[in-house]
Amino acid sequence: MARKTYSLNSEKILISSLGYFKEKVTFGAELEFYSLKPLELENLNLFLRSFDKNIKVVKEDGENQFEIIFPPFNDALNLANLIDKVKNNLTDITFSAKPFINQPSSGLHFNFSFPNKDFFENNFKYIIQGLIKYLKESLVYFCPSDNDYTRFTNKADLHSPKNISWGFNNRSTAIRVPPPNENCDVKRIEHRISSPNANPYLAISVILYAAKFGIDEQLLPPEPTYGIASNEQYFKEVLPQTYLEALNYNINSKIQWHMLMSL
Repeated sequence: MARKTYSLNSEKILISSLGYFKEKVTFGAELEFYSLKPLELENLNLFLRSFDKNIKVVKEDGENQFEIIFPPFNDALNLANLIDKVKNNLTDITFSAKPFINQPSSGLHFNFSFPNKDFFENNFKYIIQGLIKYLKESLVYFCPSDNDYTRFTNKADLHSPKNISWGFNNRSTAIRVPPPNENCDVKRIEHRISSPNANPYLAISVILYAAKFGIDEQLLPPEPTYGIASNEQYFKEVLPQTYLEALNYNINSKIQWHMLMSL
């Protein structure tokens, strides 16, 4: 069944948030999902490359779980449009965060960077702090349904974030700084909170808002986490456990106010 296209208001909010930065920002994404019937990986790759030749689909850990890797875009609006188009054209799949209790969760990971390396290096820690500080009040935009919060409460999902944390190449943290590799040799930040059913326009907007707030406030983040972030020894603040709890943090928040003012 085809999924509904997101409203024009979502696009307006993203365009407004992009205007917060004079510097260009590059965004990519990784979208995980489960197929509800046998799937030929080669055929799916051919189909998705009709939308963009640089899209790639790979197998994930779960049974019939896959990940769509979207290439970096210099215009985040183009990335959001592509994610929306792909979701609209896939059938017999589920973008639920936790469709099967005994299988790994699915997520939508956004990674971003600034081509201006001096700007990025000078503001890197401020950006991390902004993403951490405003995570609770913006969580409803990353996780818009009750099922999404099972990712945060299922202890067996070691690579799903459980608390407000960041780290270098640490997949158990909410905010991850991946190492350079053969596919990407630039420093970037990976935001690992979103569920696959999140509105990509709003999710990217919130990331940009939080990053800008962090730069404006110039506060330093806590020390990075190197072990499993959910381990009690790190004393990290846990993420809201239900949609209702997350919604309460969003009401009258700075993030909510800026999103409404952009319409």
